[in-house]
Amino acid sequence: MTSQEIDIAFKKAVESVNRHKEPFPADTLLKLYAYYKRATNSWHNP
Repeated sequence: MTSQEIDIAFKKAVESVNRHKEPFPADTLLKLYAYYKRATNSWHNP
């Protein structure tokens, strides 16, 4: 995948998570946050 394709896929995934109506379990939220940090190359404290 190209960088642009990865960016598009990431944005689609973010939209999908934001549309989710039910609350996510804490462990899932932590995984999503870790994926976000990794995808954005942001390892600084929030």
